[in-house]
Amino acid sequence: MDRIGWEGLLSELRETVHGCVGTLVETESITQGRRSALALVGRTRTGRVFFKGAPLEDERAVAQLDREAAVAPHVAAIAPALVCDVTAAGWRLLEFEHVEGRRANYSPDSPDLDAVLDVLAALDVLTVPDDVGLMWFEGRWSDYAVAPQRLSRLAGIALLHTDLNRGTSSRGKTAQRWSTGAWRRGARRS
Repeated sequence: MDRIGWEGLLSELRETVHGCVGTLVETESITQGRRSALALVGRTRTGRVFFKGAPLEDERAVAQLDREAAVAPHVAAIAPALVCDVTAAGWRLLEFEHVEGRRANYSPDSPDLDAVLDVLAALDVLTVPDDVGLMWFEGRWSDYAVAPQRLSRLAGIALLHTDLNRGTSSRGKTAQRWSTGAWRRGARRS
């Protein structure tokens, strides 16, 4: 997906964001991720925030942002807090707490692995109400299944984070946090 920078957004949208999080004094584009036309870190006078967004005409990306905004209050213990949710000037934009830190190291014997496992254990006890429109994990994988009759093994109501690559995790000063909207419902291991 082609990315747009902060200055490429309509002034109406930028002004709406300033009204929500304060004036941005600096922005830095993010190259990771695939779904958002806008991904950047902004600095205000009081701190930093992470933005992601898409034009309303990109229905798939906007649906992903809708799901991410809906699940945000339920995953605040393990994910950056949603600071502001904006729809203006033909765009849907989410602003999240920026996690200062580095990507987790998943290599064997990494000191980060215990923190990663702690976050996964915390995820295991989180619940999301049924009315939060998460995708079903088995549905997400249906296009890839060589044995579709076995997809039912993935079915369930547990909250899952289905994109555990290094790029979606940040090892902050005090905790491990997951970013992205890769939240799904699926089977819980018993």
